[in-house]
Amino acid sequence: MYEKRIRLNYLIMGRKKQLIPSDDYINKYKGKKYNRLTILDFSHKDKDRRYFNVLCDCGVKKIVNIHWITNGNTKSCGCLIREIAAELCRKKATH
Repeated sequence: MYEKRIRLNYLIMGRKKQLIPSDDYINKYKGKKYNRLTILDFSHKDKDRRYFNVLCDCGVKKIVNIHWITNGNTKSCGCLIREIAAELCRKKATH
């Protein structure tokens, strides 16, 4: 009961958390390219994480956390690791 009252007070007093980031924040990343990923537009927000729709150079569209992209943790849709693995297998082949 107490928790419901607090939530109601936040809604009445206008303290509801902003679910969609500002246009300035979205436009800051929109159209930029990080490694193989091009940021298309904002997708959704989950807790404090902001997710964007991205397009990989290979043509695959994905939804990725913006911080993973900007920090370099995510470089592609998965095609890069497949290419690296295939190249390593070709180099190790002895026959």
